[in-house]
Amino acid sequence: MPRRVSGETSASGIAKLLPVFPRDLEVINSGNIQIASLRRLAATRYNLQHQFIGAPESLLGRYKPAIEGAVNIGVLHPNLGGALGHDLYSPCTIADLTATGFRYWALGHVHMRSAVEGAWAIVMPGTPQGRDISEAGPKSVTLVTIEDDRSIHIEERTTSISQFERVLVDANGIEDWRELVSAISRALERKRSGLSSDHLVARVRIEGLTPFAWRIRRDTDLLKAEADHRASVIGTCWVEKLEILCRPTDRSEEPSEDRFSSSTA
Repeated sequence: MPRRVSGETSASGIAKLLPVFPRDLEVINSGNIQIASLRRLAATRYNLQHQFIGAPESLLGRYKPAIEGAVNIGVLHPNLGGALGHDLYSPCTIADLTATGFRYWALGHVHMRSAVEGAWAIVMPGTPQGRDISEAGPKSVTLVTIEDDRSIHIEERTTSISQFERVLVDANGIEDWRELVSAISRALERKRSGLSSDHLVARVRIEGLTPFAWRIRRDTDLLKAEADHRASVIGTCWVEKLEILCRPTDRSEEPSEDRFSSSTA
């Protein structure tokens, strides 16, 4: 019968998740290293409970050595492998983590899932729900099961209800408003049909060479309303924003500044 170890960022988090402790679960406080030991499994969970915001240097040296004969589990909030666009918090590499001798590392910080499986399991589960277009794609949690033979199994489970996605609309050669709206509708339908989450939240990008380019830019608000309507017809589909990058096939087809100004007044 497999046993599962759950937790937050401190040993006190275990108490929140498990108000009634299993009889074979032991929680040990040792300074600011929190250890949860599941005796029947011989699994030991380490978590560095920090009281500070920044950690520009690795915190791995503050973890206790792996316990011989146990499935050692580490919990850490690091910048793994120098992930760009994220704070340099407790930077470390996969080699650094495997060198500890811990069988499983549960990581946090970067909201993009990554996993390494083999003799060691290292999982950055990402986030259960994307917050904006910068966190596009399906989001998930990772279920890690330690069997009685101490083998470790990892299973990704999709949890996102809404899924942010970029939707490209090819406007090359489009000369009719109705044709453009239909192209947006088809692109949304294609993206929605392949979605693994319940709702699509789309950032629609319209690009290409078209003599219709000036009107698309002039009437972006109207086009957004048309896109919203088509999305509502598709169902569980939402247009977050339109990005207009289309260009005229001939610069002479662009209206003069005066004409453009009078058209939008």
